[in-house]
Amino acid sequence: MSTPAADTSNPITDLDASALSAAIHARALSCREVMQAYLARIQRLNPRHNALVCLRPDDALLAEADACDAELDRGVKDRLETEFSQRVRNESDFHAAMSFRCP
Repeated sequence: MSTPAADTSNPITDLDASALSAAIHARALSCREVMQAYLARIQRLNPRHNALVCLRPDDALLAEADACDAELDRGVKDRLETEFSQRVRNESDFHAAMSFRCP
């Protein structure tokens, strides 16, 4: 009988969204650390599940995480809320903001 593979999950990816947000805003975790944890999880699990068929390059995603960390360092608390409040003015803007096409 074979032995199951050791669980190599990262505790960061086990956090729910509220705990993750709290840890980031408390600066217990950086956005870069979170992105690295999730990219590692995708690399580990996606070959088996093939759930993601289009993923931006790691360096682009990590640069975006670094930008979020820099914003937190400057005191910006909620980037998503700020961006949506500036960009989403009506339903058609919302649908345009939520659309995504893989390059």
